[in-house]
Amino acid sequence: MKHLRNMCLVGLVTAVALLSACGVSRADASTYVQGELDAVYRGVCNDDYLKLVEDMTKADAEEKYKSNVTAEAEYLLYYFLGVEYPDDAVTAKAESLVKEIYSHAQYTVGEADKLQSGDFVVEVTLSPIEIMPLLSEESYSENWQAACAEKGITTQEELTNVSEEEYAAIDAVYAMAMLEEVEALLPQLSYGADQEIMLQLELGDDNYYSLVEEDWQYLDGVMIDYYGDYAE
Repeated sequence: MKHLRNMCLVGLVTAVALLSACGVSRADASTYVQGELDAVYRGVCNDDYLKLVEDMTKADAEEKYKSNVTAEAEYLLYYFLGVEYPDDAVTAKAESLVKEIYSHAQYTVGEADKLQSGDFVVEVTLSPIEIMPLLSEESYSENWQAACAEKGITTQEELTNVSEEEYAAIDAVYAMAMLEEVEALLPQLSYGADQEIMLQLELGDDNYYSLVEEDWQYLDGVMIDYYGDYAE
């Protein structure tokens, strides 16, 4: 099993809540960013946020959280752990693990500044979550070999000749073992060096503000530090 290192992020589901430009203050811009972060990473939706955004309900905010958990779980499985055939049990385990990791998210939303263009910029101080780099390099190959052995596969030739169904069964055993290793590391979870990230609220032609996608995706890539880029 190959440990995939250099794949692009699947990416956070882009925040789509729109903020009407009518009478928006700097405080409103900060409240909006706080609300987006809380909804996406903590599954929390406060009333101040709901009052600001257009046609947003608590059910919509919950769906935003679920969608992001799903996207993060897919990244964790496919691109970080190299899982190819996640079954329902593996997917559920990955999503549960992501929720637990997200519950440790630490960020502070600063005051917003208004630009001459009418856009707002809001600084977010984010503490990258450090847990994935704690996995040893050996764990990938060891768990893959153990999964093969559990299914009676001991040579590369035997592995080459298995059916797709048999391979998927091996893959599922490997995936669950890796997820359990990450889960066991939760008590050692720590944070990397704080990162100051600027989020821009862009004023569109429709007179609504929305978060610039590239800024939001950058923040999402920092939230969980998969490869120790921000470790102290």
